[in-house]
Amino acid sequence: MRCAVLLLISLMHTVSSISTAQLCNLYGRVVDEETGQPLELANVFLASTTSGISSDTRGGFVLNGVPSGEYNLVISRVGYQRMIREISLEPGATLEFLFRLKRRELQTEEMQVHAPDPSEWRRLLGLFTKVFVGQTENARRCTIRNPYHLDLRFDEAHSTLTARCDSPLIVENRSLGYLLSIEIDQFEWDSKHERVRYLLFPRFHNLTQMNDDSAAWADSREKTYRGSLKHFLKSAITGTLAKEMFVVYSGSVEELTGEGGRYLPLNGLHVVADSLSGVHRMSFKGWIRIDYRPDVPGTRKLLTLHAPYVRVDEDGNVITRYGVETGGTWSKCGVADLLPLH
Repeated sequence: MRCAVLLLISLMHTVSSISTAQLCNLYGRVVDEETGQPLELANVFLASTTSGISSDTRGGFVLNGVPSGEYNLVISRVGYQRMIREISLEPGATLEFLFRLKRRELQTEEMQVHAPDPSEWRRLLGLFTKVFVGQTENARRCTIRNPYHLDLRFDEAHSTLTARCDSPLIVENRSLGYLLSIEIDQFEWDSKHERVRYLLFPRFHNLTQMNDDSAAWADSREKTYRGSLKHFLKSAITGTLAKEMFVVYSGSVEELTGEGGRYLPLNGLHVVADSLSGVHRMSFKGWIRIDYRPDVPGTRKLLTLHAPYVRVDEDGNVITRYGVETGGTWSKCGVADLLPLH
């Protein structure tokens, strides 16, 4: 049976090389939309990075030393509706913000009607963890610290599991050395067709190092990157697929899942420069299989597009939301295999 994952993770990134002269600064305040009162302890961070801070007693925040590029700036606080602001930072830019958060309406009655019994909730948590965290080597050393914050529901008619979380979901990744604070905007798993759609805004924190953790984590992070979707896309737009030991085949899912498929040369992946510096547009038809030569035994990594083209940055990050769908080995990856942009 085909196993595929529609990638909806927001991975807005830096599109310029990092240097002191190009670093940017963000500052501002977070207030209650209705009263105008400052909001302390609001989370303000750049999604998929380690850049973030909590607002002070006056609602103020400062983020210094941010590389130029495109980002999702996330502002959240318990009891308030999450705000996502797409920003583009030119080299050396300094931007000021005023965020007015709207209070979240409590839906106590709805929650009482839909609350599952404990045994059913534990079953759903097992399903959610398998799909959300993943089924890779890294996933074995990942733990969801606050699972009881999750609102899990299964629609029997459509065989679909959905998950909501009004506060950040905390995931400890002892394999890569990160603590992730994840804002879940959407999570939907179609168990019948084995497809998951999700849109996440993760913030990365480095775990405290013990003994030889630093070397082990560095090795795990490099191993996770090699042969990943990000590694492949970076190689594709820089024209280094052969050098990085990738081979690409096109064909039907059935052909590609086996040993079939037609060899696809580099020019079969149409790559052109985007209007934004450091970003490219990539397009190809149907499904492709990506073989990474160092993988022993061999793996089946499948990829297709859900748009005429997708925008990819020079580091291999997909900027187009809902743009790609993966299958095969890549479909087993989850948040346990996420790496920060910076």
